[in-house]
Amino acid sequence: MLQEKVRKKEWAIRPADKGGGITVEPFGMVVEDGREELEDETTFEKREKSGLGRTIREVESKLKEMRDRGVITTKMREFMSAKNTKEGVMKINRKVHEKVKGTGHHPTRVYISGIGTPTEGIAGLVEKELREEVEKQESYVQDTADFLRRMEGLGQLEEDKFMFAMDVVALYPLVPREKTREAMRRSLDGRQNKKIPTEDLLELGDMVLRSNDFGFKGERYLQKEGTAIGSKMGKNYACTYMGE
Repeated sequence: MLQEKVRKKEWAIRPADKGGGITVEPFGMVVEDGREELEDETTFEKREKSGLGRTIREVESKLKEMRDRGVITTKMREFMSAKNTKEGVMKINRKVHEKVKGTGHHPTRVYISGIGTPTEGIAGLVEKELREEVEKQESYVQDTADFLRRMEGLGQLEEDKFMFAMDVVALYPLVPREKTREAMRRSLDGRQNKKIPTEDLLELGDMVLRSNDFGFKGERYLQKEGTAIGSKMGKNYACTYMGE
């Protein structure tokens, strides 16, 4: 019965933002909160038509040029190909770990699914090339196990020292693109293996960012600042900026 209601878009089943749970709620509630998020004109811009065709042509042209110069292999070009791709789609997960808003709904985390989009492959390449310098940052922590190892190495803290945590709200969408591009240049120039030139990677990164367009309930939008939550060019892109 529930599956039928989901199929008819009467109800929505989504993973919760944290904790591994799921949420089940009326589909109309998801749409309502999604449209509210899209009213943020500093981040999103409504578009009259899709930029999918233009993006495919740009990506394919750049990959061919890089292959012809010997910067990437034919196999890499095929893997990152933008052919047979589609627009991104906006999805919403509930932050059930946070307090309910005045509307009676839990806050939302909006992300743009980059799976199958024209820039998915090149976004992954740029993210991979940024990793080397990100992992050299003094503040870099790989995962929970790495954090626990570091804590064990600290031993007992002195009485005048204490631990604290900080969080950047909405980091990915708020990363300033111009400043991050310069940080990327410095980071990419510091790589040991520069077979793929910095300028090529910066150009690919620009393509990813200006093609952060997506659909939501029959309408099209463009994310104007930062990188999309859901793009493969995310963690290392944001950390490159924060590391400076």
